[in-house]
Amino acid sequence: MTRRLIPAVALCSLFVGSARAEESRSIRHDLRGIFRSQDDKEQGLLKQWAHSAKASSEFDGQGEQDEEDWNAIQACGKPDTEEDGDQATAWASMDPDGGEEWLELTYKHEIRPARVRVHETFNPGAVVKIEGQDAEKKWHVLWKGKDTNEESPGYLDVSFDPPAFATRVIRVTLDTESVEGWNEIDAVQLIGKPPAGTETAQDKEEIKKNILAMVKKRLAEERARILEQIGKLLDEELSRQKPADKPSGDKPPAPAAGDKKAREIERKLAELDEQRDELLHDLRAIKRGTEDAKIIEDARKNPPEDGQAIQEEFQEYFQAHTDEEFKDSIKGFKRLYYALHDSDNRGMRRFAAMSAYNVCCGYALSQDKEQSLDWLEISIKAGFNSAQDFAHMRQDTDLDSLRQERRYLKLMADR
Repeated sequence: MTRRLIPAVALCSLFVGSARAEESRSIRHDLRGIFRSQDDKEQGLLKQWAHSAKASSEFDGQGEQDEEDWNAIQACGKPDTEEDGDQATAWASMDPDGGEEWLELTYKHEIRPARVRVHETFNPGAVVKIEGQDAEKKWHVLWKGKDTNEESPGYLDVSFDPPAFATRVIRVTLDTESVEGWNEIDAVQLIGKPPAGTETAQDKEEIKKNILAMVKKRLAEERARILEQIGKLLDEELSRQKPADKPSGDKPPAPAAGDKKAREIERKLAELDEQRDELLHDLRAIKRGTEDAKIIEDARKNPPEDGQAIQEEFQEYFQAHTDEEFKDSIKGFKRLYYALHDSDNRGMRRFAAMSAYNVCCGYALSQDKEQSLDWLEISIKAGFNSAQDFAHMRQDTDLDSLRQERRYLKLMADR
């Protein structure tokens, strides 16, 4: 724990490490791709395919096909009809030219819609209207006009001004008499912005799931490759040895030919461990951003007004820590860190670094080693990194539970 004010050093960028191997660079590139939209115009937009659907009518084939063929459920999920024609994997109305028909689709998340993409797979061009349902179950026209799609399969892709309400239910209306034959729809994508205050948790939870799935796959592939190399090495060594082979005389046995390969595999395993640590670091950063969202928002909207206010808050949170009210002290010191860490004022950045260190101490005394080590790293990168600071860390009894942790030893090495 620290309450001393020491001159600040340059603020280091948080959570950015240098790539150590080509595999690490590749994995990090994949990670960045999850965070970044491919289309700059659609940054912040949520894209969804329907998870349930119903329709004005459905082709039943008089019992001559599977129960779900041509039913509204065929319009759920991503497109799966890849060829033009009368395909059972798309929705079709009961009659081919029966006039007005509609397809109602429900999505997982409420959004303010800005764009709809209708995947048409047979006799396209019949869509005339798209509506959204508000909280009172009233329908509002989002788009109305001429379906200009002429490709099959192809998309009617329409954009419009987002309505004032959020919705997870839309209705696509067709004039089936306007285009001869069955007008079949395979999938409908809904695109828009989540309502204010709801997007952060949803988006970051989805990001975490994507990252975890990708990380597990990449690490499994890398470990399998290394284990295969180890197996080959063992086969080579066993093929060289004979049962009667014994070292002769007083000379030590010559180094095994596989020693170099063994060391290389050990090095690669160490690299893999580093990559795993970096990826877990990124995952924890995402989780931390989600959990601290309210604290971050409060810190940005209501930062301390001046130096006096900063010192008063700091002392308040320090007292909470002293009283072992770690939940309150951690929350308070996080607030100070988020409010001050990117300040142009060196003194304020110093308070931010000390606050981050005190968060580390609170977590250490709460027996949460992972978060404690994360915040120790944050504090060092934020400027709590002078020789005097490191001497304090080594003597601070708050950190006693971390002394044998590999990450702690790595942070303290050569300091």
